[in-house]
Amino acid sequence: MAKAAEWKEDGAHDDSEVQILEICSYVVLVIALLYALLMLAMRKRVQLAIAVIKEAARALAAMPALIFMPMCQSIGLMVFLVPWVVYCVYLASSGDMTVVDMKYSYPAPGGTTTVRSFTYNDNTRYAFLYMLFSYFWTSQFIVAFGQMTIGLSIVAWYFTHDKASVGSKTVLWAGKTTARYHVGTVAYGSLVIAIIKTIRAVLLYIQKKAHDSKNKVLEMVVACIGCCMWCVEKCMKFLNKNAYIQTAIYGTGFCTSAKNAFWMIARNIMRVMAVNMVGDFILGIGRLFIPTVTTLVAYLAIAYQTGSSNGLVLPLAFTWLLAYFIGCMYSEIFGMSIETILNCYVADEEMFPPELRFAEGSLKATMADTAKAAADGKVQPDANAASDTKAAAAPAAAPAAESEALL
Repeated sequence: MAKAAEWKEDGAHDDSEVQILEICSYVVLVIALLYALLMLAMRKRVQLAIAVIKEAARALAAMPALIFMPMCQSIGLMVFLVPWVVYCVYLASSGDMTVVDMKYSYPAPGGTTTVRSFTYNDNTRYAFLYMLFSYFWTSQFIVAFGQMTIGLSIVAWYFTHDKASVGSKTVLWAGKTTARYHVGTVAYGSLVIAIIKTIRAVLLYIQKKAHDSKNKVLEMVVACIGCCMWCVEKCMKFLNKNAYIQTAIYGTGFCTSAKNAFWMIARNIMRVMAVNMVGDFILGIGRLFIPTVTTLVAYLAIAYQTGSSNGLVLPLAFTWLLAYFIGCMYSEIFGMSIETILNCYVADEEMFPPELRFAEGSLKATMADTAKAAADGKVQPDANAASDTKAAAAPAAAPAAESEALL
């Protein structure tokens, strides 16, 4: 606003510019006030989010073998891609070759060249679609298997009173348990995402055909549907991640776990928002910090090495992209751990009396504050949540006891 008054007096800006600056100032002020009020209303949830992130860091420190999960997933994906690429190459060469003579005017006018291309029938196109679907399903299965393994490891750590007994062997136990008992859940969840991705790919193909045929209306309609499917995919990925965690806690199937995850998110929406907001901020810093430091080290290694260098931009850009990709892979482990700790915290709060709960440190203090607020009548417990908790308490006790026995 002071800047708008300064513009108004200097005579270098007209009234419309001053008015636009004043409107922008008021809009920014309103946004800042709303953000401040939101932080005041969510201060306890933000404290919970910080406590959850601390516990997730403790869990990862207790099980360092989790850092090898992205490497295992990458190896599994590469093993799948070798035969997949071979099949795709054979399929691409199975079409009928057509030869077309085309004229060109550059660099010399009147020249001709021969262009060879493949044409495919409907069966081959369906085969390409099947190969694309198989890639989506297998890649998502590998990702989901890793998420389930991480979820089981963190659940075993949380629901163990003697956390010093939990180590890297827990990760091996979680992998074996996932392979033996939860492959169907992993396959079901990855199938849902694969179907959505395949639909999006078909929509992109239709959009390209509409663009080539100059059908702007169809192109816009398909683009809108594709945008909606992108939103559906993001929502389903978030729900699937929480469904895997519910399976790790209660041992239920995918559909039951997805339903429980949905209602857990619904009745703890403020907590979920706070944890995701703080967690995304921390993960975002990590995703930028890792490639920045890596690129700086690469710059020092290249710029001050003995000998000549042909350029810095291309190798540094490649280093930054590769480091960013690796940083995103490893940040997913931390993100999954944060989501798992939050689900465990809610299950611990709903299932067990205060003297039998597994929360420690700041999480235990936060849980005590919530219980005190409920006793004072400031928080009204959800009757439906209480009934669901009683129904789920019996199967939930088994994984916790089993983890303590195995470890």
